Amino acid sequence: MPSWSQVEDILTEMYRRQLEQIDSIVTRLEKEVEAVRMDLNEAFDDPDAALGDDLLAAGEGGRNTPRTLSLAVGDLQSGVLALTFIKRHLSEVRLRV
Repeated sequence: MPSWSQVEDILTEMYRRQLEQIDSIVTRLEKEVEAVRMDLNEAFDDPDAALGDDLLAAGEGGRNTPRTLSLAVGDLQSGVLALTFIKRHLSEVRLRV
């Protein structure tokens, strides 16, 4: 059976890894927003042109393409939820150590 200190170390590592994962998701989210912004700018520049794929995919909620703005936002929400779960348990363990 692990000691409380070992459990704390495990949770601290899980917390750090989750932060890294969220950082990666935010980077992906920034790229998705940039792609939507470019499509939006093109729509402003040429109102008669077809709307861009990234702009359309953002409005579809990610049904047609695996890397959309909507999917990135959903991943961020899930990642933050997991982070708060880990943080709560880490705080509880630190009260005991």
